[in-house]
Amino acid sequence: MSDQLGPEFGKHAQRLEAFLRGFLRMLKRLRIVRIKVHGKENIQDGAGVYALWHASLLDAVVFAAAIDEMPVFLGMADIKKWPIIGRMAQMYNVVFVDRANGDSRAQALDGGTEAVKKGLKHANFFTGKCVRKNGEHKFYHGPSKIASRTGAPVYPVALTGVEDVLPLVEDIPRRLSRFSWIRKIQETRALTYLHNLYVQLIFWERIHLRKQMGMMVGPAHYRHDYDTDEEMTAAVGKCVIDMRQKLLAA
Repeated sequence: MSDQLGPEFGKHAQRLEAFLRGFLRMLKRLRIVRIKVHGKENIQDGAGVYALWHASLLDAVVFAAAIDEMPVFLGMADIKKWPIIGRMAQMYNVVFVDRANGDSRAQALDGGTEAVKKGLKHANFFTGKCVRKNGEHKFYHGPSKIASRTGAPVYPVALTGVEDVLPLVEDIPRRLSRFSWIRKIQETRALTYLHNLYVQLIFWERIHLRKQMGMMVGPAHYRHDYDTDEEMTAAVGKCVIDMRQKLLAA
């Protein structure tokens, strides 16, 4: 079993979750987080895997605020190096993954499985990295593999509008950038580290907190209804895309 969820998981996670729940409630009361949720009745108590579309670094906060609960998230390994956020992620036992490393992917799968076996909700960004606007995407088999190991349901989750509230740096038009000169740092190899630090500390150049966002949760999918992990992943992915289209058309 993975050691990603350490022996102090309960103590640290409960304290941090209490703080984050209060913080998220404050954001909602102040209408800083404005999100319209559809299909929340599909969410059941107890363990489950939530397969989320990933388009913004704010997705995790929005999802947690929408369901009024802090699941155990899958996060990219680089987050551990971020100031403050990285430390909080480790305290909450975020399951980290470096998708370019086979051993890391296996450990992340073990960590997600362990979280579900503990009766927790596991949020898995199964598109991998953030999907750029009009960009190509790929669905990974993590949720279906965890469902195969645990028998837990997989819930498709579509998010829209979050990429407009907190866009990826790459998706911000140059003419709107207040720090366009920062982009030139990427072209200078000697200053790449400084650019990365900038992105980690201030990873947005504009933010529209009060913009309306949408989330839709689909009905549960069970591994025993599919012959292979690939078949289940394709079905869950299609459901996410269909729900995103409905949200965008609303």
